[in-house]
Amino acid sequence: RMAHHLKINLLLSNMRIKLLPRIILGIILGLVTSKSYAQFYTLPIQTPYDFEAMYADSTTNKLYLGASTLDSINGIVVPGFAYYDFQTQLVDTIHDSGMLQGGGGCSRIKRIDSLIYWLGISALIDTSGDTIVHSYMTTDGSKWISPPEGENINVAYGNYTYDAIKFGDSLLIAGNLVSIGGNVNATGIVVGYYNGNWFGYPPTSTNNSNAGDAIIKYKNDLYVGGNIDDYANNIFDITRFDGVGWNALGTPWSGAVSYVTDMIEFNGLLFVGGYFTTAAGNPGNSVAAWDGTQWIPIPGVDGVVYSFAILNGELYIGGYFYIGTVYSGFAKWDGSNWISLASINNGAVVRAITPLDNSMYIGGFFTSINGQPFDNIAEYRTTVGLTEIEQPKKLSVFPNPVKDHCTVMCPLTWKDETVNVSIVNTNGQTVFTKEDKLNNGRVNLQLPLLPTSIYQLIIKTKNNIGRSSLSVY
Repeated sequence: RMAHHLKINLLLSNMRIKLLPRIILGIILGLVTSKSYAQFYTLPIQTPYDFEAMYADSTTNKLYLGASTLDSINGIVVPGFAYYDFQTQLVDTIHDSGMLQGGGGCSRIKRIDSLIYWLGISALIDTSGDTIVHSYMTTDGSKWISPPEGENINVAYGNYTYDAIKFGDSLLIAGNLVSIGGNVNATGIVVGYYNGNWFGYPPTSTNNSNAGDAIIKYKNDLYVGGNIDDYANNIFDITRFDGVGWNALGTPWSGAVSYVTDMIEFNGLLFVGGYFTTAAGNPGNSVAAWDGTQWIPIPGVDGVVYSFAILNGELYIGGYFYIGTVYSGFAKWDGSNWISLASINNGAVVRAITPLDNSMYIGGFFTSINGQPFDNIAEYRTTVGLTEIEQPKKLSVFPNPVKDHCTVMCPLTWKDETVNVSIVNTNGQTVFTKEDKLNNGRVNLQLPLLPTSIYQLIIKTKNNIGRSSLSVY
């Protein structure tokens, strides 16, 4: 982990020197980002610390925050983990006996099934009063919970975890795993696999001691990205498990400081982000796309991509990179190019982006966005081409969760207008559309059989738009 941070810091320093002429050119030309109805807003969160992980959760209506050096927010002690409650607009942390005690840090926060997973490494006081080290923890939003992977959650002592997914009925955790399930000789395993007991995945690892930063299921295969090497010193950076062993996707990636930090499925493609260049023979510049068989050429960015997220069917990236002459940490994909949405202060970093309703929340280490002052966190609010007066309304859906039918209640001011209804999945794909007419501000929907997941329900009229998350079981 320390070596990984040193590489990143060295890269930042080199970028500042190399890209100084671009900064001067940008000042001379007075370049600004394109006009947009979308705007950035501050949150009532004040802290001198940067954020490394964020997750906006629609179930608990909270924005979860994590970092390596996060000690306090708004004067409240929050060692390594905190949440912002959208309803009360207050910041707090979890105060039970399993409270984090700092040290290490948080690399990612995400929901898996019914629990929020905190991934990283930190000291913890357990119920017996002993201090032990955990590489991941779980919470229901109000208290720490021993995860379903066993009462002893200290499964990877001294390890650092970066990502986790469910693969079938099993939990897979990617990271820098020097031991797993008590096996201290497991050096080099980049994925921990739990199915009743903990194992390296596969049990006979072919990897050296490097980090798996991201893990994803794509077209029924398992993909792991990071800074991955094998005993023959081939740098994979991204690898696929075929049921027997790890395989590079084409020619193994290369580069002295080359790594993958995040992956996401969007419009049928696997988007891969991190730091890599075509100059080293890799398939892109910090962004690449894979269709399951081959790499698809897409424009990249000059810098590092840390995170992906999908909002309203559009793909966004966060990091620190140049698009043209603009030093940007936040951009979106228009289908053919990356469009910069934010010009952050030079040397700053956007580490995490996470969507909720009609907003994207971005966190990292920055003091300004598009010339406005910000304190390491911001809300990017889009009105999808409407004026501020016509901002999207939050709709009420009953029942929610829903199985096959529901009623959507729209603002009565919409009267009995004709509406266009669409449902979008987490990959940004529209899975249901319908045109209907409101009846006293309501529309009844009979849904097709949809996979269990969280969807985005969007209703548009000629002059209005409304959204709601939709949980299908």
